[in-house]
This record gives sequence, structure tokens and C-alpha cells, in this order.
Amino acid sequence: FALSKEGQAVIQKSFAASLGEAKRLLELLDQSTKLENFINENKFTLDDIIKRYRGKTLTVYSCGITRVAFSKEIIENFTKKYGIKIKYNKRGGDLEILDRLYKKEADIAIICRTLFNDGEEKNLWSVQVAWGALAFIVHKSNPIENLTRKQIKGIISGKIKNWSEVGGENRPIHLVLRRLKRTGVGASMRKMLFGKSDIDLPKPYRLVKSSGEVREAVKNDPLAIAVDDVTSSQRTTGIKILNIDDVAPTKRAIIEGDYTFRRPFYATLREKPNNLSRLFIDFILSSQGQEIISKVGTANLEEGKDRDSQNNLIIQKLKLELQGR
Repeated sequence: FALSKEGQAVIQKSFAASLGEAKRLLELLDQSTKLENFINENKFTLDDIIKRYRGKTLTVYSCGITRVAFSKEIIENFTKKYGIKIKYNKRGGDLEILDRLYKKEADIAIICRTLFNDGEEKNLWSVQVAWGALAFIVHKSNPIENLTRKQIKGIISGKIKNWSEVGGENRPIHLVLRRLKRTGVGASMRKMLFGKSDIDLPKPYRLVKSSGEVREAVKNDPLAIAVDDVTSSQRTTGIKILNIDDVAPTKRAIIEGDYTFRRPFYATLREKPNNLSRLFIDFILSSQGQEIISKVGTANLEEGKDRDSQNNLIIQKLKLELQGR
């Protein structure tokens, strides 16, 4: 019955893919995910692309976390391969670079959170390019090595205020958070812990403007705890990343989905990619681009194989093919 015409119709109505639809998607993938096919379909060669854009610049802005995680290396290798200039930023978080995108000051924004379905964000186009993960960090001298998800939630919600309540010394907890709640880390943390990306939280011990200031605050305060990204925290001396529910946020744990604070990184545009922006997205999703991401220590899409994302790279390439121009 499941394989009958009637059964397949039931499957389609439930918004799952029938076998016929799946076959068509796989055919599309086989036909069109390679850059050479993209070039041939548009009737111009790689040399034509380079000549057309010689002297012009693609502007790619990245948030602080994705700059550290992989975008710097992606940009360098893309420029080396195609000889196309890229203007990039050295400062600025998600909100700032999205604002640059709205103002057409950037062609592509690489961010570390899912887009909101409101305001100008709801009209943007994005494709996932890698995996990151939240890190809960403390001063290197803090004796605490592990917290439970429940304890983390209690600390951030203000219900747990002393380190002795989680097995530490009888001293106050100095919670450090980003000032704006719709930042990459702020929105991701709220969604994962409280189920809503823009929920209001009680005022913490200290509010700061950037992820760099978060790490600096923890580095200089033995009683501090904060939320950051694993990639940035791993490269910062003087702080310690906590295990959560006895799982360390290693690359393997993030890949397998054992570390439950995994989150996606996206390449975002004002509209569906075309021409030069399409070439750049193709490069990130190519085997070379994904290998670069992995080599710098960030989990790429193909590596992120758990029950929720076995075909993640395939799905993102299909999205680019079906929606890109």
C-alpha cells in the first residue's frame, strides 16, 4: 500500500517526499551541483566570469564568530582560485553586518544564527554552510568542570545566583551576557534554552557589546560565566569551556549531535544568488570549500551526520540549485 499510487499520494499530502519526488531531486542534484554545469547552463566559461568581474569587488561580511571559524580562510582560497577581489570586514557582529546587507553595502553576510521571520530579515535568502556550537565559559581557575542543562538555564534565568548551588565555592555568580538579545549567540542561546529567540531575560551581572568583550570579561573575573561560541572560546587563553551534561563540545561531539548546543552557520543574501555571489556560494558548498572549513577546526555540513542532518549538504546544494539564478 505504501508503494502504491494511493499510498504515495498520502505521503505527498503529509509534506514528505514521495519516491517520484525524491528521484527527481536526486536527478537534479546529479545534473547540477557542480560548478562546471552551472557555467555551461549559463553559456559562459570560467574565463568569461573572471573577465566580466575583473576590477570589480565582491563584498563579503562575516560576524566575529564566523570570521574566526572559517570565513577568512574561505575568502583567501576563493580569491586565490578565481582571482576575484573580495572586500571583507574585520569588525562587527551579526546585527551590524545584516544592516550592511540591507543597505546594499555588502553582497553576502555570513552569520551564526537563523534568520528571524520578521522585519527586513524575513525577505533575506540564506543557505547553511557549516556547524558551530555554543560554549559556556568560565575563568580558568574556576573548579567547576561540568554543568547540567538545567543548571545553565537556572543561572541564565537568575534563579541560581551562587556557585555553591552547582557544586562550587560559596561565592556569587557573575553572569556576563551580550547587551542585545538578537545577536547570534544571544538569539541561539534563548532559542535552545527557553524555546524563544527573543525572550527577555533578567538583567545579568554585566552586559557587554561584543563576543570579544564577553571573553575578555570572563578572562578577567574568576566568578564570571558567559555564553560564547566553541570556535572562538577554544582559541582564547585564560578561559575554560564547561562540559554540559558530561559531554565536552569537541568537534566529534558536535558532528554526531551528542553535544546538544549545536547551531548552524549561514551565508545570507538580499535575494537569491546570481552570477558572482552564486559562484562564491558554490565554492563554500564545494568539496574544496567544505574541506577548508573542516581543516580550520569547524564542523562542515558533510561531517554533521546525525539523525537530523544525514543529507544536510545535499539539501543545501539542492536549495542553491532550485533557487539560485
